[in-house]
Amino acid sequence: MKILVLNGSPAGKNSITLQTVEYLKICFPDHSYEVLQVGKQIRSMEKDFSAAREKLEDADLIRSAIRYIPSWCRRSCTGLSN
Repeated sequence: MKILVLNGSPAGKNSITLQTVEYLKICFPDHSYEVLQVGKQIRSMEKDFSAAREKLEDADLIRSAIRYIPSWCRRSCTGLSN
């Protein structure tokens, strides 16, 4: 399974999210993991979302610590309706 993790933490490599991903890699090594550093890349993504969109479309599972994504963002940023 291809797992995409959206990391919005300004802590970057030291974030709890990335520490959790490292743990999951050990527990579930048969899956592939990719981390999208949305917190650090948000300005560039606002200008060109194509690379992020490609990763979102390719993932089997997307995890984020974001509890709520506004509907306007789902439509305009990801092209998803739900």
